[in-house]
Amino acid sequence: MDDRAGGDPAACADRQPDVDKSALRRTTRRRREATDPVWRARAAEAVVRRLIKAAGPLPGATVMSYLAFGAELDLTAFHEAILSAGGRLVMPRVNGSVIEPVEFRADGAVAVSAFGIREPLGDPIDPGQIDLVVVPAVCFDRRGHRIGYGAGYYDRFLPLTRADARHVGVAFALQIIDRVPDESHDHRVPTIVTDEEVIVVGDSPGR
Repeated sequence: MDDRAGGDPAACADRQPDVDKSALRRTTRRRREATDPVWRARAAEAVVRRLIKAAGPLPGATVMSYLAFGAELDLTAFHEAILSAGGRLVMPRVNGSVIEPVEFRADGAVAVSAFGIREPLGDPIDPGQIDLVVVPAVCFDRRGHRIGYGAGYYDRFLPLTRADARHVGVAFALQIIDRVPDESHDHRVPTIVTDEEVIVVGDSPGR
């Protein structure tokens, strides 16, 4: 989601989806943060089981995931499976307005960003090397639209990956909402894995 400015009616109309997204973001974050940590751990196990199947062969694959913070879905077990299978694990690092993919090892050094998010240290790799991107969000709808934290990082990053790279969203089932207000720059995901199901999005431009 990108910020918009201006005082004319057209600009105000453009800004309305952002207002709706802000309310949905707050509501869904509160719902997620109200869950019990033990429940979240069990739900994460269910997501990881489904995600490993949805991800396909891991040996030799370069997979970009994320390091959870707060009440986010923790994919540590998925990361261990990638590394155990001989795959290459990459994590995002924010640099200004863009995401840099950086290779990550279980014993690798990380820094904590100004937002409290752990980020890997090291040189970024070319996004074209990535085979699979695991895409987090505050919420998704069943059309593959997502709401992140409001800065549009993934909307800008995902088009930089190869045309055959796969994009898979992950979330707790409680983060699936009826409809996300969508805009032309939003990047949909074709698959969403939750603790209850795998949602396959029809007619999605994502990969």
